[in-house]
Amino acid sequence: YTVVRRDRLSIKEKLVDLKNMLKLGDQLEFGQLAQAEKGIDDIVITFISLLELARLKKLRLFQNENNGIIYVEVIE
Repeated sequence: YTVVRRDRLSIKEKLVDLKNMLKLGDQLEFGQLAQAEKGIDDIVITFISLLELARLKKLRLFQNENNGIIYVEVIE
């Protein structure tokens, strides 16, 4: 048997982190917000959190071309 340690990932915690990081009028690339060195889990949680903020109309996400850079614009 092998014991696998599982980290608890929280969208709520990521939303708080993003709120502290982002300011009204900021325009960033997704890569600036997701920390690849923390692993794929952090990238996924960041993306889901950004989608939630976009749904709440706090920010706008857009891409200029297929498979291009994802841009984040803080609108509220």
